[in-house]
Amino acid sequence: MVKLNLNEVEKQQRKWDCVLIGYVMGKNPSFKQMLHFVYAFWKFVTIPRVFLNNDGYFIFRFENEDDRAKVLNNGPYTYDYRAFVLKPWMPNFMRSKESLKQVPLWIVLPNIPIQYWAIENLRRITRYLGKPVCTDGLTAGEDKLSYARMLIEIDIA
Repeated sequence: MVKLNLNEVEKQQRKWDCVLIGYVMGKNPSFKQMLHFVYAFWKFVTIPRVFLNNDGYFIFRFENEDDRAKVLNNGPYTYDYRAFVLKPWMPNFMRSKESLKQVPLWIVLPNIPIQYWAIENLRRITRYLGKPVCTDGLTAGEDKLSYARMLIEIDIA
């Protein structure tokens, strides 16, 4: 059995902290097509490095966590009228093991009293609908109090 150096693994893993994984439901755009999408729709951040994996998903490596959060929070995105799934990278991610039973969905929670707007409280509320992924920037900054918007993964099975 091969024994890996855990310090090296952790160091390598930190390189990927500012990464999003993305794929288009039911379509496999080419690398060139995805670059065109990124340059057209993500002008508000420093353009990330884009990698194409053979399993049909893209890796977007951002220069910093703030840019990654801005892109994620400005979603949802569509590509050619199809859902473009974006999610934070997790260690051991494998597209082939991604369940099509779990779908990311931006939800709007209208009329939440402002005393409940702590991010953890909003996550508790959305756990009844699915697995909370992130909060959009306006909600996190309490800049728009007419509704809260959160990205969750829901089970469609």
